Amino acid sequence: MNKLNLLIIDDEEKTRQVLEINLQSAHNVILAKNGREALSLLQSEPIDVVLTDLKMPEVDGQTVMKEVKKMERSIPVIIMTAFGTIENAVAMMKEGAFDYLTKPIDLDQLDLVLTRAMNHVKLIRENEELRNQLRSIGNLSNIVTGSPKMQDVLKTVQQIASTNFTVLIEGETGTGKELIARAIHSSSQRAAKTFVAINCGAIPRELLESEFFGSEKGAFTGATSRRIGKFEQASGGTLFLDEIGELPIELQVKLLRAIEEQAIVRVGGNEKISLDLRIVAATNRKLKIEVETGRFRSDLYYRLNVVNIALPPLRERAEDVPLLAQHFLLKHKQNVGKDIKGFEPTALIYLKAYQWRGNVRELENAVVRSMVATVGEYITIDDLPTDIHLTRDDIDETIPTSYQEFLTLKKKLKEKHLHEFEKIFILEALRSNSWNVSQTAKSLNMDRRQLQNMMKEHGLKSKENET
Repeated sequence: MNKLNLLIIDDEEKTRQVLEINLQSAHNVILAKNGREALSLLQSEPIDVVLTDLKMPEVDGQTVMKEVKKMERSIPVIIMTAFGTIENAVAMMKEGAFDYLTKPIDLDQLDLVLTRAMNHVKLIRENEELRNQLRSIGNLSNIVTGSPKMQDVLKTVQQIASTNFTVLIEGETGTGKELIARAIHSSSQRAAKTFVAINCGAIPRELLESEFFGSEKGAFTGATSRRIGKFEQASGGTLFLDEIGELPIELQVKLLRAIEEQAIVRVGGNEKISLDLRIVAATNRKLKIEVETGRFRSDLYYRLNVVNIALPPLRERAEDVPLLAQHFLLKHKQNVGKDIKGFEPTALIYLKAYQWRGNVRELENAVVRSMVATVGEYITIDDLPTDIHLTRDDIDETIPTSYQEFLTLKKKLKEKHLHEFEKIFILEALRSNSWNVSQTAKSLNMDRRQLQNMMKEHGLKSKENET
């Protein structure tokens, strides 16, 4: 957002003219000579910010503000008031006014307030855009993504859902392998039947066979009755074998036979039980390497890997981070018990830059902890968990666009990265402004001498070309 659609309301023509002359180069200025005319303009024009006098005949500034809040609560309303009515202006701020200024208006102060208002409007719109993106994304098992890589995954899911092919999903821990497995099931003709999940790494190996295939009464000590296994439970539907790479080698051959024959024999039994189910397996290991090292049977690997789905880690789809963060905020909002609307831009910059070794699961935990920590309507960078640190690799694509963003990020960085990050920050700003020091300082909203000192510290000269 470069310019605001700024509605100025004042019954004094001279005040309107002075403000228009001084603000029209920076904003799209719309004038109203009274509150009634302003309310009409608000109905017909896309107004971003309202700057209104408090004392006006018939419809005063307070009435205008109340009507604005009824129409669109996110429009900032700035009050202009004479010194003697400051108490009224303060009272209006408690009712929702964005800020107030005393007459005669200090144009520098007005510029600062309008900059804050612009950032506020931008923040509101960015969070609304996130909500719209969440609503516009398809409802395929509630998977939240705008990433081209993940869109390709979802296309594969749709293409193979109606088949009975076995599927192997590979991806790091926390990338959403079970979510994809459920998407395959819910998009298939088996959707009305059972989806059964079993974690092959979470069950003691001596119990795995009976968990898979069930057991007959007396099959082993403690087997006091017949027990139905996961394969039979999933018949007609989908069986999800999570962390298949953890399966003991001795059970792999039995699993292979069950998949090929679509039949099982319960532990301690003789009857072959025919089944109708689809197998979807998942692993955070590289099964091909496991096969090469002899830890996983090649025949089982090729039987499972009819359709392969490789889930990208979150660090390879940074564009999904804001969407997922907003999704988790809405998901946990009621449990946290706070009216949190979204994230400040610098917080999203930081979240997008972080590597997320724990992937989506780690991001969800970080969002919940940030929600607990925040005291405002928007999560700031200071609300993020302290154990989230940027690394050198993160910094390359996370150059702040203002000095304030730099300062906010700066105190979060580890000391060993700070010097290099500072140089990258200055270099990027200088490059964007053709190495014009004055223009660079202005674009960063910082003092020119301060910028020169930082350049000197890093051995940067204004005429230097990038190498």
